[in-house]
Amino acid sequence: MNKTIPTRFSGPAGIAVSELGFGSWDTWNRASFEEVVDNLRLAIAAGVTLFDVGIYGDDLENPKENSTDLVLARALRAIDVPRDAYQLAAKAWLPGGHREVPSIPEQTNALLRRHRSDHADILVLGDLMMHLDDFTPILSEVQEVIRAGKALGWAVNNWSAADIARATEAAGTIGLQAPEYAQLKYGLTRRSIPEGAPFSELCEAQGLTIQASDTFEGGLIFGSTSGSARMIGGDIGGIQAKIRASVGQLRDAAASLGATVAQLSIALPLTNPHTSSVLVGSRTAQQTRDNLGAFALLERHSAAEIRAVAEEFWFDRDAVSPDASWGTSMDDDPASYVVVEKPAA
Repeated sequence: MNKTIPTRFSGPAGIAVSELGFGSWDTWNRASFEEVVDNLRLAIAAGVTLFDVGIYGDDLENPKENSTDLVLARALRAIDVPRDAYQLAAKAWLPGGHREVPSIPEQTNALLRRHRSDHADILVLGDLMMHLDDFTPILSEVQEVIRAGKALGWAVNNWSAADIARATEAAGTIGLQAPEYAQLKYGLTRRSIPEGAPFSELCEAQGLTIQASDTFEGGLIFGSTSGSARMIGGDIGGIQAKIRASVGQLRDAAASLGATVAQLSIALPLTNPHTSSVLVGSRTAQQTRDNLGAFALLERHSAAEIRAVAEEFWFDRDAVSPDASWGTSMDDDPASYVVVEKPAA
C-alpha cells in the first residue's frame, strides 16, 4: 500500500508526526490480539506513525490493570516496527482533588518499562485537576524527563489557552522549551475552544499546534446503539442529545461529499492550519480503512467546501466558551461518564 497520510510538525521542536494518530484509551483492550496486529499493519503501511499511550489505572506495574498500552506495545513488537519508525506520545497524569499520583518521572519510567522503550517522543501532561499559581514544580519534573533523554518534547491535554500561556512563560524561566501541542476535544460538533480566538492567537504567537481528539464523540456521531458498552467523556456544554438527534443529518452531509461521517469528522480539524494531527480510537482494520478515506476527501474537496458542509453541526458554538478548559473538575468521577453501546466487532 502506498502511504496516504501526510505529516505535519508537532510544534516548535519540529517533530514530524502523521496527520492521523491512534489513541489507546479503552481501545486496544477491546479487540483480539490478532485484530490489533492486522489493524496496525494496515495503519503503518498507510503512514500512521503517532501513537498516544497512557496507563489507565492506579497500578503502574500491574499488567492486569486495564492493559491497553501493553497490548499496543506487544503488537508493535509482533510486527517488528522499529522504534525510530513511530512516535510515542506518553501521558502523565497530574494531581488534584482526591487524586494522588506518582511524580511525572515515575509515571514516565513505568510507561516506558511497559512499552519496552528507552524514550517517548512527546510527554503529554494530563488534565489540570486544579488551579495552579505556580507551574514551576510540574515543569521541573518535565525538564527532568527531557534532560534524561526520555522525551524530546512535551504537550498538554485539555488545558485552557490561558494556562498554556502561563506555563510557557514559566518554562522559559527555567530553560525548558515551549510545549509542542494542546490535545483538545475537536470535531464536527465541538469547535469553540480549538477554533476560538485564544488558541488561534496562542498558536500564532508561539508555534503551538492543536491535536484534535475525541473527534467521534465516543461514537455518538455514528448513532451506535448495540454491542458492548464503553465509557466516553462527560457531556460538557450539554450537546450530546443534539448529537444523537442529528445522526441522520450527519450521514447525509458526509454523503454529499462522497464520504462517511468518520471521514468528514477527521477531515474537518485538518482544514485548520493550526492542527498537527487528529487522534482517533481505531480498533479494527475495518475502522481504519474508513478513517483513511478522510485523506481522499481532503484531496477531492477544498477546506472551504468541507467547512461549509460541517457548519450546521457546530453544536457547542454558544454552549462552551473559547476561554474554557476541558480539564475535569476536582470531583471528577468516572462513574458519571456517559456510557454508550458500541457494535460488537
